[in-house]
Amino acid sequence: MNDCALVVSVAELMVKEKVLTDFGLKMLRNDIESDMATLSPDDKQKITRTAIYFTILYNMSFLFSGYCVENPDPREERLREIGLMVHDYIPKLLRGLDDKYLEVYHGAKVAAFEHGKLFDDYFPPHPEEQKLIDKMNGVTKDTDMSQQTV
Repeated sequence: MNDCALVVSVAELMVKEKVLTDFGLKMLRNDIESDMATLSPDDKQKITRTAIYFTILYNMSFLFSGYCVENPDPREERLREIGLMVHDYIPKLLRGLDDKYLEVYHGAKVAAFEHGKLFDDYFPPHPEEQKLIDKMNGVTKDTDMSQQTV
């Protein structure tokens, strides 16, 4: 089984287990190899799609490891290796995105998981993404964070 097929097979299980949404599965079915082969700094859409793919994959790999504590699965080790490999690329990809694409990225990573609203607890946003999230939530540097509602 190649790595892309492994990722999709685990994603399908995670949908059944109510961890990943159908949208998350759809994103993991993207042809990441093609995107990576033709990635350019000017193609913000492709950079965003790749960052979303890697973010979902990274988080799914660790959530799957937790699942495997009770349900051993031979795919766990390879998926964890892949997750760790892509982790370092995510901030590098996000650095080249403007507010519009960071907003798309954030919305997609939240929509990819059943409990997406809690997603930032698992994977803190890139610093530039946090600025956008704060802007979307009306948070300024002078705003007292204890006054914010979630």
